[in-house]
Amino acid sequence: MSDRDAPGARGASSATAPRTQEGHKLRSDIQALRALAVTAVLAYHLWPGRPSGGYLGVDVFFVISGFLITSHLLKSPPRSPADFAHFWARRIVRLLPPAFVVIISTIVAMLAWIPSSQWRSLTHEGLASMLYVQNWRLVATATDYLEARGAPSPFQHFWSLSVEEQYYLLWPGVVAVVAFLHLRRRWDYRKTAAVVFAVLLLASLAWSVWQTSTRPEVAYFSLFTRLWELAVGSLTAALFPALAGRLSVPVRVALLWLGALGIVAACLVMTPQSAIPGYAALLPTVATALVIVANDPDSRLNPQWLTRSRPVQFLGDTSYALYLWHWPLVVIAPYALERPLQWSDRLVVLALSVLLAWASTSLLEGPVRSWPLLRQRLRHAYALGLVLSLGVVATSFAVTTYVDRVVAQDQRAVNQALGRNCVGAAAMANPEHCRMRGSKLITSPAFAREDVTEGIRDCLNWPPFKKHPITCSRGETEEPAKKIALFGNSHAGQWTEALTDIATSRGWQLDTYIMGACFSAIEQPYPECTDIVGQALDLIEQGGYDLVVMATYDEDADRPLSMYDETMDSFVAGGSSVLVLRDTPAPWDPENPPVDCIDQHPRRWKACDGPRDWIRPDPMHAAAVQSTSEVVHDADFTSYFCNEEVCPAVIGGVIVLSDYNHMTTTFSRTLVPYLEPEVDRALASTPDPS
Repeated sequence: MSDRDAPGARGASSATAPRTQEGHKLRSDIQALRALAVTAVLAYHLWPGRPSGGYLGVDVFFVISGFLITSHLLKSPPRSPADFAHFWARRIVRLLPPAFVVIISTIVAMLAWIPSSQWRSLTHEGLASMLYVQNWRLVATATDYLEARGAPSPFQHFWSLSVEEQYYLLWPGVVAVVAFLHLRRRWDYRKTAAVVFAVLLLASLAWSVWQTSTRPEVAYFSLFTRLWELAVGSLTAALFPALAGRLSVPVRVALLWLGALGIVAACLVMTPQSAIPGYAALLPTVATALVIVANDPDSRLNPQWLTRSRPVQFLGDTSYALYLWHWPLVVIAPYALERPLQWSDRLVVLALSVLLAWASTSLLEGPVRSWPLLRQRLRHAYALGLVLSLGVVATSFAVTTYVDRVVAQDQRAVNQALGRNCVGAAAMANPEHCRMRGSKLITSPAFAREDVTEGIRDCLNWPPFKKHPITCSRGETEEPAKKIALFGNSHAGQWTEALTDIATSRGWQLDTYIMGACFSAIEQPYPECTDIVGQALDLIEQGGYDLVVMATYDEDADRPLSMYDETMDSFVAGGSSVLVLRDTPAPWDPENPPVDCIDQHPRRWKACDGPRDWIRPDPMHAAAVQSTSEVVHDADFTSYFCNEEVCPAVIGGVIVLSDYNHMTTTFSRTLVPYLEPEVDRALASTPDPS
């Protein structure tokens, strides 16, 4: 029900620009921490699951950022609007130029290699990344059915940078409050800071634990559930001066090893299913704080020969740029190569990431940061940020405008083609007169990706559910000759337009009850489905419907048929006939949807066809087939999707699927001539209410 375990969701870590100690001596142990964290993240992304907890590099970086930024703010707390402005200006100059170059480069690579069907959504993600709201876009994506489909985005890793930038906006104000309390109340400065930071830490941690258990897809990306990890670093900064002078070298060595081993253990033992960012994140965050408090003790038990070595320090120095560059390369390389990454490919991606990171750090990040014009004039820093942001806005607008033009042209083509012989499903119905795949595409892949029925786009109930079900009415709603209810999950929703065409032409009313992620049954696998589906069932039973059309996706082929029998019986008891549509064939591979394959093989659609394995068992349809009720009917349209050999990705010039499991609206409407007789057959058995 969420995409939190997508490769880009876990481990797309944050790595703040390395020299963030505001003119103070650079700590080699913190650079070594950065090197360890970014190495774990790179290994996790290039060799997924090795280590299984490599994504926890993000938690290490959050603590480091909280420590360094708070250390600076506590030494120079903002006391005026100008202080805030100067603080944020330094963040702009340090972080935006490299981010801008990566975002624009990624958009260019997207246009070159990634299917056009993804351009709109990816361009929006690029814009969200530049504006540092990518984490909230991913929250919206995780809770929006239409957005929560498909392969990871090359911009997905910007979520953690967005969290940090939002922290940078918030935290100077928190430190300013601490400074105010210190001056006004004469409270001890560091103790006041520690108390305030601890309160915020505990509040955020409590919220994070609850959200991680109830809404993990939101918790993973939210500032409010991640704030406590940054606050661990902030609390460490508040306590550090007092601890630094009191801890003996042996104690510091013990803390160093305890922390380092804790980080390594977390990366090796934890998995994507661990309760992150809930209580499980205490291990890597507290371990990182221990290493920071240890403060690189001078002891033969401290392997400074390793942590201060040039390779380790290089990784620490370039960790921000390395983080920025590696993920787009990981995502885009398979598109460019037209195959999954092999071991040799992964090594090339790693080498190229390191090379680009070095170039960005040496030739861009350093020179821009030291440019006198930006250091001396505050308005120049903000002007730079504005110009870079507007550059991404303009690029996003240009790409979106192009996609809009293509979609509008394709919609006109669809309107002209519908009803013609051999278009869409008609090509399968008349194989002796029609070419199965057609001679040319009626629509583009970019159009097909957005060719989603209104039943899913506008009428879908999706977690987190509202208090009452969302329903939509189509056709004749004033004095309908017949009333039809469409009930099921999104695989019922994909039939909305076809049924709407029938209802409109016949003077009927169609009402939709589409419950995403739920089953078309009284018994539900997810607790959150129970109430919303129960309300929908009551509305249908009391709605006076002549016919209830049901369709669903159920991944459990061994589901007891009695679960669906009970639901159908309840509709029959309410005076309705029932028509169960067998689930439609689909590949169920979110990272390789046929629509993207068609985009990559515009003249070889056959390469995108699927095997008959796309046809899956449907326990609800099986229950309808076995039903002895005279008013329960079934319909199987599999023959319009697959022949005896393959399930074509293009049928009669129409792209069949908009993603990896839902029909395009266009293809569903070509099924109307074959769906309408089944509806009539079911309605003919409806009991006479008199």
